[in-house]
Amino acid sequence: MKELTLNQQKQKFLEEQLIALEAEKSKANLGFKLKRELNTFIEDAREQGFHDMGKLNKMVGDQIATQALLYRDKDFLDFMYEIKTHGGSNYGQTAAGQNLIMRVSDQIDAKNDQDEARAWERTKRQKEQTLWGAYTKLGELRNNRGQEGFEQKMNQWISNMNAQGFTKEAESATKYEEDFKNQKVKDETITFGDTRTNSFLQTLQNKGKSAMILELLNSGKQLDPQYVNYLVATDQQITPISSIPEYKERMSDFESTLKNLGTQKMNDFIKSLNLDPNQAGNLKLPAKFFPILSDGLAKIRQHLATNYRNIATMKEGNIPFLEFNQDQRGLFQELLQPDWNSTDLNTLGGIYNDTASKLTQVMDDFVGKKDPISIMRRANNLQDNLYEAVYNKQRPTGKKLDGRKLMTRFLRLQRDMKNDRTFFDNPLEAHLEKHFEGLDIGSWSELSAEDQADIDKYLQLLNDDIVELQNLDKEKESE
Repeated sequence: MKELTLNQQKQKFLEEQLIALEAEKSKANLGFKLKRELNTFIEDAREQGFHDMGKLNKMVGDQIATQALLYRDKDFLDFMYEIKTHGGSNYGQTAAGQNLIMRVSDQIDAKNDQDEARAWERTKRQKEQTLWGAYTKLGELRNNRGQEGFEQKMNQWISNMNAQGFTKEAESATKYEEDFKNQKVKDETITFGDTRTNSFLQTLQNKGKSAMILELLNSGKQLDPQYVNYLVATDQQITPISSIPEYKERMSDFESTLKNLGTQKMNDFIKSLNLDPNQAGNLKLPAKFFPILSDGLAKIRQHLATNYRNIATMKEGNIPFLEFNQDQRGLFQELLQPDWNSTDLNTLGGIYNDTASKLTQVMDDFVGKKDPISIMRRANNLQDNLYEAVYNKQRPTGKKLDGRKLMTRFLRLQRDMKNDRTFFDNPLEAHLEKHFEGLDIGSWSELSAEDQADIDKYLQLLNDDIVELQNLDKEKESE
């Protein structure tokens, strides 16, 4: 704002004084007018024969109090001392007048305090609303950090906050932006132990130092100078992890234990079915099992190789495995030991447990759903039951029934039974007599209609079982 000249300052001072004098004059005129009106009112009341002066003085005092409260001006209360009473005194000096003056003064103070409190609350609320709007704007700015003009808009926001007196908020935002920039630079800088060094370390391991330097130069990435100097200065090559005995032994353990998850479940399942060796030999691990196993082992190898290279190139370490110092040896041994309770897929234990969980699910699905194993289980039970029905004896172990031949035999036995063509019970009749306890099938025609109906229902069930067995055989052939 442009500074006023001396003449302008004088002119402004005179104007302010004039306004103040006019206000004092107006107030004095108001007081004089009120004083005159009060005295006139009292005199008129006396002339009209009103003789209760105490009551009259109280009426006038109440009127003065009302004016004082209306304008919130305690100076009005001085007019209490202008109300004349007997003996040359005034109403303001009486006990009633003093009480009225004190009560009204307190009321004026209380109202002023209330106004001040409301004004302060209003100011606080306005400040909070202003801050809320500012923070909303700040959030919008940061959500669009990558857009053009962000820096300029951010600086303008900070400037506006300072101008409104929100200096702490402005300082906090400034520090946040500085920390954000510093962290971004730090995050983008590749250094010791960074997973983004995998490509460089693989090149160093597989192609040598010259190829790695060329890749560093062409990467366009921000590299820690100390890390670059360390890699460039070495003439040694990283020992391939696949050649380290401890690694090969550990990977063999992982593969065998994961594969055993499927083998053990399959063995348990075979035992539950009581299958003969020929049938058990036809059962194999499901096709889905092996891709999941291969993928899990690949992830484990990748995790171990990545972290091994970081150990090989750590500060104050030695790159060849046989020259690892004590710290590197300790870290390598820790690397090979998984946390069996981990669920973090960025850890060895997490990768192993995730793979084991997927393999277990595949085996559970394979054993439990309508797959070749369930077909075999059902077919096995049907063959046992039907063999006993049409041969009246237990099916020999490993004996496989042909569904079509079984149907032919069943229909022939049923026809012979109903036509009374057998002198002795045929196998089907013997089975029926065992199934229907107390039933004696001497002659079909001699059976009651009720017995014939019951037997026909059961024969239909056997017929349906044979049809199901034929269908199961077709499903197995189409597998």
